[in-house]
Amino acid sequence: MLAITACGKDDDNITNPFEDITPANTDWDVFFWDSTIFTKADSTIYYITCNWLGATTGLTSSDVISMIINDVAYPLEGSFWGGNWVFDGEAFLLPGQVYSVELLKNGTRVAKKDIRMPFQCHAVFPATFDPAQSHTVGWTKDGTNQLQYFSGWSSAGGDFSEYDVMLASNVTTHTMPANTLQSFGDNTYYTVMISQLSYVRDGRTAFIAESGHSKNYSNYPTKEEIQFRQRMLRQKISAAL
Repeated sequence: MLAITACGKDDDNITNPFEDITPANTDWDVFFWDSTIFTKADSTIYYITCNWLGATTGLTSSDVISMIINDVAYPLEGSFWGGNWVFDGEAFLLPGQVYSVELLKNGTRVAKKDIRMPFQCHAVFPATFDPAQSHTVGWTKDGTNQLQYFSGWSSAGGDFSEYDVMLASNVTTHTMPANTLQSFGDNTYYTVMISQLSYVRDGRTAFIAESGHSKNYSNYPTKEEIQFRQRMLRQKISAAL
């Protein structure tokens, strides 16, 4: 598998605050992400992904991990994914609203914090995508968010390349330079995305919320490529960007 990564460089860029999320200082990263990121459907379902970054001996298959959001309990389903424990669930939440979120292990509080579900953004993407050309994306937002993240990736047959850059919160346009994403032939699957983010910590637990807008470009959106895109998204979320 070939993996190529490029990072953006311009005056609108800011330091990525998620780079401090490591197993050395974080046991859990808890991610809330808006289900409309890829579909822009009329939905307020948020997916919850809780990633255990601590020692493998710190959890067992009998441990029960759950969330309480504004005093409502949400069960999570655990799986051993990529060599690590991951716990997933769903919640009905509203963009722009602040929620009290609490992570529990076997009924005992691990961490609790208030976090805003980011206001949604609405982007205008190029109609077609040619990796040999530069591409400019502009967007509007329903409100002011804490952070913004622009990304793109290409994939085919297990090979992939990616581009990412953290942007200042007041930026509303970004140009992806030519040749930052690689073509792997006619079946290459491309995705371009602008994300809106919130980030808070409580001790060794990081809480992250994401909303956004994306566009997919592909001549052949095969089941393999769709599954690969889903894996790539989870890797981005699990690694906290």
